[in-house]
Amino acid sequence: MNTETKLTLRQRAEKVFLDRTARSHEHLDAVSSEDLRTILHELRVHQIELELQNDELRRSQAELMSSQARYFDLYDLAPVGYLTIGVPGLILQANLTASSFLGISRAALVQRPISSVILKEDQDAYYLLRKKLLETGAPQACALRMVKPEGAEFWAQMDASLGLDERGQQEIRVVLSDITARKAMEGRLSESLAAAESATRAKSEFLAVMSHELRNPLNGVIGFAELLTFTLLDDEQKGYAQSISSNGKLLLSIINDTLDFSSIERGLLEIAAEPIALRELVEQSVQSSRQAAASKGLQFRCEIGSDVPALITGDARRISQILLNLLGNAVKFTAGGSVSLRVATSCPGGCPALDFSVQDTGPGISADAQTRLFHLFTQADASINLTFGGTGLGLAISRRLAEAMGGTIEVSSAPGNGSTFTFRLPLP
Repeated sequence: MNTETKLTLRQRAEKVFLDRTARSHEHLDAVSSEDLRTILHELRVHQIELELQNDELRRSQAELMSSQARYFDLYDLAPVGYLTIGVPGLILQANLTASSFLGISRAALVQRPISSVILKEDQDAYYLLRKKLLETGAPQACALRMVKPEGAEFWAQMDASLGLDERGQQEIRVVLSDITARKAMEGRLSESLAAAESATRAKSEFLAVMSHELRNPLNGVIGFAELLTFTLLDDEQKGYAQSISSNGKLLLSIINDTLDFSSIERGLLEIAAEPIALRELVEQSVQSSRQAAASKGLQFRCEIGSDVPALITGDARRISQILLNLLGNAVKFTAGGSVSLRVATSCPGGCPALDFSVQDTGPGISADAQTRLFHLFTQADASINLTFGGTGLGLAISRRLAEAMGGTIEVSSAPGNGSTFTFRLPLP
């Protein structure tokens, strides 16, 4: 039955009803029994449709109420506190967690200024957050202390964002997290860090004092051992005296490295700026390495480019210290072949610089070992200390000295192909 027919039957049914009230009962005989049955059937169909619609409405209402109950459970029992704050600063809404955090009932929180539950000393943090939030519209966060009615304090993380209420008015939506335990942990970590730094300073000062106190008598031992070699000694005795002198110098080198390490750690490293006759400095720096290379049967070469300036400004002692360390390592670890030092100018990034390149034909260094080569107390191979000795401080100190002068030290090497260490010093 189409819609037009339904409307017609309904209209006819209404007409019959009106006629029945306006006329006598004999006029009802004009409507056939078939029409009456059809009209009654149509009315029952509409009644069923209405009942179905009512059932659907009741189910929708029940689902809505259930959804609202779940929402309020999630809202109220969330592990974080939720606050809705009006732009003037009054609390408009709060969940049970926020009420529990603050120790105030929800009814008492509503229309209460948010500043009243923030510790006075930390209110500036909230007002700064609020100012940035209203100016930028971007979410803001801060950590501050909040206070309960009985005076107890707790640390809270406040995450705030802007929103609109049902009337389109701006409101501030705040998420509160209790971070008291985290702040206590941070405090303990800070105290531990301060204690560790204090212990490190004490250790560095102890090393500096001990290194200084050890150097003076050790210099005397070395000096007397060298004087002893000029006296009337047989070959065996002279060998003993030379051993005392060489071992004393090795120990002095270790003490000097320790003293430099201590000075760097304490921030007491000073870099001088003085005129340097470069060729003279290089020649003085290579003397001991040239002799050591000759004693091992190694070829030793020193080349200074024609464009290298005769006079530069810098710290002669620190430059010499780096060169001695690089050359000393090259001679120490090279069993056969050659060691060379090349001094040339370069212009990386448009800035003039001097490149001191120390090249050897030693065993080379693997890529993995190169990554830890300049770390304190670290050597390329664990067996090096057993074979050659040393503290693992030399390259680490050299790099720090180079960086203190604005320079760098880089290594290029491969196992079996020797190594090249380049100390680059920027020129003023």
